Amino acid sequence: MLKHTYIQVRQYKHLLLSILIFLWQVPAHSQQAILDSLDAHPQQDARHVDLLNALAHSYWNSAPRKTDSLGRIALEISKKLDYQAGMAKSYYEIGVGQWMLGDYPTAFENMSRQLKIAEEHGLTAQETDAYAMMALITDDQGLLDQSLEYHQLVLQRRIESKDSFSIGTAYNNIAALYWRLNKLDSSLLLFQKSYEIRKAIGTRRGMRESLSNIAYILNEQGKPREAMVIIKPTLDDAISMNDLNGIVNISETIGNIYMKLGELDSAEQIYLDALPLAEEIGVNKRIIDLNEHLARLYEQKNDFKKAYQYLDIYWTMTDSLEGMESANQIERLKAQYQAEKKEKEIIQLQQQNQISRNWLSILAVSSVAGLIFALLLYIFYRYRQKKNQELIEAKDLQTRQLKDLNQIKSRFLANISHEFRTPLSLILGPAEKLLRGSKEGEEKQQLRWIYNNGQKLLKLINQLLDLSKIEAGKLSVKASQSDIVQFSRHLSSAFESMASQKDIKLFFKPKVDKLYVYFDPEKMDQILNNLIHNAIKFTNSGYVKVEIEEVKLKETQSAKITISDSGKGIHPQQLPYVFDRFYQAGEEDEHSFEGTGIGLALCKELVDLHKGKIEVESEFGSGSKFTVFLPLGKAHFNEKEIVLKTDYPSDQVIPVSEKADKITLPGVVNEHQALIVIIDDNRDMLDYISAQLHSQFRFLTSQDAEKGLKLIQAELPDLVISDVMMPGMNGFELCEKIKNDIKTDHIPVILLTARVGDEFRIEGLKNQADDYIQKPFNSQELSIRIQNLIEGRKRLRKRFAEKIVFQAEEIAENPQEEQFLKQLIDGIEENLSEPQFDVNALCKIMNMSKSQLNRKLKAVLNKSPNQFIRSFRLEKARELIKKGHGNLSEIAFDVGFSSPAYFSKCFHDEFGYPPSSILN
Repeated sequence: MLKHTYIQVRQYKHLLLSILIFLWQVPAHSQQAILDSLDAHPQQDARHVDLLNALAHSYWNSAPRKTDSLGRIALEISKKLDYQAGMAKSYYEIGVGQWMLGDYPTAFENMSRQLKIAEEHGLTAQETDAYAMMALITDDQGLLDQSLEYHQLVLQRRIESKDSFSIGTAYNNIAALYWRLNKLDSSLLLFQKSYEIRKAIGTRRGMRESLSNIAYILNEQGKPREAMVIIKPTLDDAISMNDLNGIVNISETIGNIYMKLGELDSAEQIYLDALPLAEEIGVNKRIIDLNEHLARLYEQKNDFKKAYQYLDIYWTMTDSLEGMESANQIERLKAQYQAEKKEKEIIQLQQQNQISRNWLSILAVSSVAGLIFALLLYIFYRYRQKKNQELIEAKDLQTRQLKDLNQIKSRFLANISHEFRTPLSLILGPAEKLLRGSKEGEEKQQLRWIYNNGQKLLKLINQLLDLSKIEAGKLSVKASQSDIVQFSRHLSSAFESMASQKDIKLFFKPKVDKLYVYFDPEKMDQILNNLIHNAIKFTNSGYVKVEIEEVKLKETQSAKITISDSGKGIHPQQLPYVFDRFYQAGEEDEHSFEGTGIGLALCKELVDLHKGKIEVESEFGSGSKFTVFLPLGKAHFNEKEIVLKTDYPSDQVIPVSEKADKITLPGVVNEHQALIVIIDDNRDMLDYISAQLHSQFRFLTSQDAEKGLKLIQAELPDLVISDVMMPGMNGFELCEKIKNDIKTDHIPVILLTARVGDEFRIEGLKNQADDYIQKPFNSQELSIRIQNLIEGRKRLRKRFAEKIVFQAEEIAENPQEEQFLKQLIDGIEENLSEPQFDVNALCKIMNMSKSQLNRKLKAVLNKSPNQFIRSFRLEKARELIKKGHGNLSEIAFDVGFSSPAYFSKCFHDEFGYPPSSILN
């Protein structure tokens, strides 16, 4: 809707332009005659001058040449009318147009003329506008000291006028000058101040300009990623408003950020997209800058031909502009002479009082045009008024609907959470009682799984209830004074087991021995438990560090608790939303995995209840750092929130480790049982599946997909069971790597997932998974599916073992298997006549160990490498005998047998008849 409205506005502007051009440049009549006739209606024609200047100003950002042209027409009419305010405004518009086109001397000269008229006739606002433009022009000319004087004068006047819009612009312009003076910190502060003012009054173009400038400074300070997060939305906003100059400016800055990040291809694309727009609006300084950027970019890409091409354009345009300044000086002198001559002619014509015969027709056209313009303005005003009212009503309705929806959602979460607590209590109570009374063994392990995972589910339900209470304003703090160092040390120690399982070093490094803080122990436990658990969960074989110190935050002494890790980090696009309720990485994120999106949202709410602050810093791929600030003292709590002591046990250790006690499985391992590798990041799930399968299969387990893949490649198991959603490499990626590796492509893969829906099952099958089972699953069904897949492979191997086939395409089930068999057969055939060619030589050709090759051939053909080499030699010998290629001794030597007698024995064992029977 907004876009449609803007198109209509542009249509009205262009219609008005057409009418005015018709009025003031009618080819059938002398323009001088029109000027002479203005004496009759001076007030009406003064309004025409104002309209022309307004129209000229509307083009400054998209078509500066039109701004200059329309300003000159308005100036000529103003001089005829002796309309001083119109003349001053016309000089201003001409100066703006020339400034945008890069002709700074001409621009400054016109601003000086405006200033002189404004000072003589008390036009205070125009006087300030002239100083503002002179500041910008001297800035672009490199006259920074002079520019700063103008900027400070303008800011003082803007503040006196109490015009927030102009004050925001003044701060923005001074900030830009400070950047040129290499005062980046001061520049950034002023840009931020400009943004706050513009945000308060709601000017989209101004907010966009300030944000773009903030991003530019951050990039200059070596913070390109922060800059990119800020500037990306401004480009979309500029595009939505069809602000061509804004698009060019923002695109140039984004290109510079990409250059800083080393993403040269992205920088190249955005520079090339911006260059035609700059050429379209004719802003020479932007065209020059973009050509310089492209030359520098192609130099970095070692494309020196293109670098020279754009550098040549840059120098040509730069030299052209310098030459233009000299030429413009001559043109100005010439124009001044022509103007004086023309003024004398006008005086003479006025004395003669010659009025054109066509004045009446021109006056009529002018009146009609004025009426049309007034009508268009009225229609547009009514249209905007109606649309604004519709937007306000729609926004109010949407606000009410969102409020109602939030209330319904909160009630639903509270109600369903309470409903869950009843059956959970009936599960946890009996499980705890049975657990206390049972002896160690498989049964007790099963009860541990029930109890521990019931507790996890109860914890999630309690978090939902806490969120509902916070939203309803019913969750209060019961704060007492305690040593936060001792509290955090005690809680951190509960994570040592969980960290060691993942090869993570857990450091607790307080910078103070004791630090007494008023806090609610139960809620602080939830905060720190969530943050430390997440840090360990998203880190593989690195470190997690907990630090505590006393700092001063905004004049308030505070306890600072930092939990940092060396894990996967958070993507910059997701970072602003990590504390949003139910927010998670999108499904398109290939490394996303299961979670609720509740924990961090609850952390922030609980920190807010303590009148504290929580922050996050993260670099994608390098780790994250969460920081909690808690004010010292108790002045920030009311009397009801302070208690002398708490019933929460200070020595309670929350069992956060995901590892249950290792179950001891009965029975003796049978080496002839099929070998299964199970991969799942949940220790309980690994133990549970192992317990269900131990009587039928041998198994190896891993909680990490990368380590699991190495285990598969080393052991070549009979089957793989893998969870789908895991940190790091997920199950889909693992399956793809198994199926695309020549060593492991024959191994059946079963994927387990908690995600329901046909789209996920189809995605698993697309990645060549042999089966896809949803959690929770029936253990008997899982066992049957494993047996079916393994038996299917056995039947296939038996068929190939009974029928001697040495054509890879006839044996292989997939392209990778065909490639493996072809490489195997070609390797033997090339060394067929060599008696010394054995399994060791074949392993070198296949780049596999003896055990790997043995398991691979057993899995595919049910033959050992020795058996396959011998069968291949004998099959080739039988073909040669049938074709009559020499006697039996010669053929035996040809296929690698050093003894004809041994050859005859092996031939008989393989085929059941002697080789001589073929000759007979």
